[in-house]
Amino acid sequence: MIGKLSPEEIEAVLQSNTLGRIGCNDGSKTYIVPISYAYDGKYILAHSVEGMKIEIMRKNPEVCFEVEDVKDITHWKSVIV
Repeated sequence: MIGKLSPEEIEAVLQSNTLGRIGCNDGSKTYIVPISYAYDGKYILAHSVEGMKIEIMRKNPEVCFEVEDVKDITHWKSVIV
């Protein structure tokens, strides 16, 4: 899909998936990692053990979260928050 999702479409993508990606940066490197998550309509909730993403997020808590819903190469939606 090329275009802009409506707020309802964004909610549907977040609600209907459980795998997303966190992108974080410590000032010198960017790290992107898949995570499982839950969305309660207001918050994206995830759990992790200690590791590189936690270390980087403690240094710089500004992260990017991305979820996609891919049906095929021409039918997909992506939400970035």
